[in-house]
Formats: sequence, structure tokens, C-alpha cells
Amino acid sequence: MARVALAGVRKVYDNGHVAVEDATFDIGDGELMVLVGPSGCGKSTLLRMIAGLETVTSGTITIGDRVVNDVPPKQRDVAMVFQRHDNPPTSIFVPPKQRDIAMVFQNYALYPHMSVYDNMAFGLKLRHLSKSEIDQRVRRAASMLGLDQVLERKPRQLSGGQRQRVALGRALVREPAAFLLDEPLSNLDAKLRLQTRAEIARLHHRLDATMIYVTHDQIEAMTLGDRIVVLDLGRIQQIDTPLNLYREPANRFVAGFIGSPPMNFLEGRVDDGRFVTGSLTVALPRVPRLGQMILGIRPEHVGVGSGTKFTLDLVEPIGNEVFVYASAAENHVVARVAPQELPQIGSPIALNFDAAHLHFFDPQSGARIR
Repeated sequence: MARVALAGVRKVYDNGHVAVEDATFDIGDGELMVLVGPSGCGKSTLLRMIAGLETVTSGTITIGDRVVNDVPPKQRDVAMVFQRHDNPPTSIFVPPKQRDIAMVFQNYALYPHMSVYDNMAFGLKLRHLSKSEIDQRVRRAASMLGLDQVLERKPRQLSGGQRQRVALGRALVREPAAFLLDEPLSNLDAKLRLQTRAEIARLHHRLDATMIYVTHDQIEAMTLGDRIVVLDLGRIQQIDTPLNLYREPANRFVAGFIGSPPMNFLEGRVDDGRFVTGSLTVALPRVPRLGQMILGIRPEHVGVGSGTKFTLDLVEPIGNEVFVYASAAENHVVARVAPQELPQIGSPIALNFDAAHLHFFDPQSGARIR
């Protein structure tokens, strides 16, 4: 496996649109790094620049000990499989030991007329490996991915989860220095996403492989990543472990993007040891500073009982917990509580905030006030 490093990477398109601005981070040997953010944040563009499918406007990309900015895709050993809506799958396999990257896309793009075995072996045949080496690699990958019993089946005979595992196996048999995965679970239903996500996590643990994983799903990011790069509008907002992102968000965007339901935000003023917004008053054990600011609190740190009066708007029971939606004037709050008896919708409800878990953000910059 290999270390991947980006230094000041920038991407500007011909129309002047800045897709990525000053991306700088290292992905350690054997690390699973997740790039996450909303649509249009630049995460897929970053991945495509690492693969060589997009040119770098400025900055450097290093794989191992080699700067690869000017290495064209056909010399980067990127195994790509893509599919147009009006054509059958097209594959490009190129000479090894250049970039030495394997990429898994959202679309499985398996050859429908080939068996699972042949789909996984096809790229190795183009590289002129011996039959015994190909067989060994395919069967080893199939065993890792639980595909041993379906090697002779055609893609149409497979479930969506199995097809995605075949796509992963096709990359795995190449034994690359790094894997690039571009939203590989987006086409799966909720149950299959959960299963395949666990399989990717186990595969990474078993291989100790360098992986760069792109997703817009923050739950995927939190459960898979050793570290996470959070992007918005082409800029990196924070790079940290999943737990630190959740507990110590760098700004309001990260705080609101990471977590489901997202963090509650109240805009108000801190004065005389209290946070005041409209008719709501929250006593503060510590005062970061005086003046206008945004108070944030996670739903699990909002309790039902004595406290500030709200109006109950909605109750969502989801088994082992209940989401309680309440409002007071223009302020809306979600609480995550244990199952319990609650008032009727439209009735008053008292909510209390755990003062040990309050966050404060600057209303202009959005930066967290520590």
C-alpha cells in the first residue's frame, strides 16, 4: 500500500468555476480516508484528480514518493469501469506500477455476458498474467468477499449487493497501492448498504489497504473512516476522526452536517450569564464571550421535563428512541429521548438543555467559539 499526499491542490474549470480550493492533507499507508460533503462540494473532483481523470490547476499530488500531476491516466495504472446510458460497459486497463490505483465507481458496470469469475479476471488477462496467478487472485478475492458460490453466475443472476462486491473484487484482484471508491453504495437499498458497508470495513481491516472513499452520506463517513475530510463549496472545513468531528466541530457547517438528526441551533445574545433568544432563556455555566452568537446543542443533550416551555410539534417513535420536535416562536428544537409518555401534539412541553454540552458559534464567520 502507499501514502497519498495532496498539497495546495486547486481545480478551476474553463468557465472560472473553482471546484476545489487549497486541498492539503495526507492519507497514511493503510488508512481509510473518507471525503464527505453535500453535492457540488468538490469531493468527487478531488478523487478524480487523484486518479488522473481531472487535471490539477495548481498544487501537487503525491502517491508513494512520486509526484503524479503530469502522469496521464493511461500511465497511472487506474483500473476504470464506467458505463454510458446508451452503450455497454467500457473498461480501460493499463500497464502496472505507475499510479497503481484501483477505482470503484457508483455503477457496477459488469459485463453482462461474462461470469463473475471472468468479470474479475478480465483485467488480469489484459495484463498477461499467467492462468495460475489469475485463478489464485480471483479465488482469493472471491473468498474474502463471500462470492465463492457465485463465480459461475452471470451479473443478472446476482443481487445488487453481490454485484457491488464483484466490482470491489475486480479492483481487489489487481492488488493496487490504493483503492479509490466513488459513492459505491448509492445504488443499494438501505439493508444492502448496511451489509456492504460492513463488508468494506472488514475488507479494509483484513487488507490494511489505503482507501479513499467518497460519499455524501455522513453515516457512511462516520462508520467507515479512520479520518474524515469534510468539504463544502470546494473548501476543506475540517479533517479529523469521526468522534472528534462529532464532539468538537470546527464550525457551524460541520456541526450541522455531521449527526442525524443534526445539531440544534439558536440565534441569540449572551448577557449576564444567560443566553437569550426571543422568549427563551438558557442559563450558562460558562460564558465564552458577550454579545450575539449562535448556541448549538445535539438532540441527545436535550431532555424532556423541567425547563423552558415549548410547543410540541411532532413525535417520531423509532423503536428504542423517540425524536421530539418542538418550537417556541421562531426557535425549533429536536430532542432525542427514550420512549416515554408525551403530551398531545400542540400541547406545551418543557425541554431542558444539558449545559455541559453546549456549543457556541460566531454568527458572522460560523467558526466555533472555544
